[in-house]
Amino acid sequence: MNKQLLILIALVGICSTAIAQKHSTKVLLPDSTTVEITDPAFTYKDTLVHIFFIENKTAIWNLRTKISHLNFDHCNRSLRILFYLDTAGQVTGQQLLQGTGLISVDSTILSYISDLSGKLKPVEFEGQKMQPALYIRFPFYSQMIEKDLEQRNLAGQINILFMLLDYSRSRNYNPNNFIRFKKEVNECTDDIYFYEAGVKSYAEGDYKMAVYNFNQALRSNGRDYDALFNLGLTYVKQDKLKKACECFQSGNEVGYPESKLAIEKYCKDAEAIK
Repeated sequence: MNKQLLILIALVGICSTAIAQKHSTKVLLPDSTTVEITDPAFTYKDTLVHIFFIENKTAIWNLRTKISHLNFDHCNRSLRILFYLDTAGQVTGQQLLQGTGLISVDSTILSYISDLSGKLKPVEFEGQKMQPALYIRFPFYSQMIEKDLEQRNLAGQINILFMLLDYSRSRNYNPNNFIRFKKEVNECTDDIYFYEAGVKSYAEGDYKMAVYNFNQALRSNGRDYDALFNLGLTYVKQDKLKKACECFQSGNEVGYPESKLAIEKYCKDAEAIK
């Protein structure tokens, strides 16, 4: 989600790290060589990736579908995955170059990739079985668009191979531009609008309006854990620690890292949050 850089966490001094997740641009391969990840359009040995998708398109699309059902903020988010495949189709290693920012969800995604081990067809090139490092990029969209993609896939109306190759090369496929969605409420657009309004209200000291805006953001997109966390911080400013701790606890349950810090800071005293 393209939110403005002003992060409330910095305003209350819980920690100095920003919410935005950063990722390394260098990846060490099993043979101890290093490849540079050019963000976001890197594919390691494009030919091998293409062959891999041809042989395993259904398995990889099903992986994306399973991930799409997890509880994270889909709005304008891309996951970037690097994993290693041996000559028997076993997954020998995997890495999330860009995840969801939620510890429990990212852990589940990695387990999904591990579960593919032995279920994938190995990559063969010019008669030889290869051991490629495979880069996959999965963009996600609003819940409405995700449901539409899933229904169209079940009806055999999309070209899975085209979609996967388009994703991996970061082309401009964007279902948000489809005409049939123009008149529909887009939870991602509404979420961003109210989230940024909430940050502005908080910065101006208008905590009542900040609560309203963050709640509206969550009504638009219930998986916006940035908005949930910032709502908790706003309740702290209003001395409503019980409500604040409920927000932090909900975020902590999905592994939102700053929520744990907030619980330690504001919610240790059980009497204080009654």
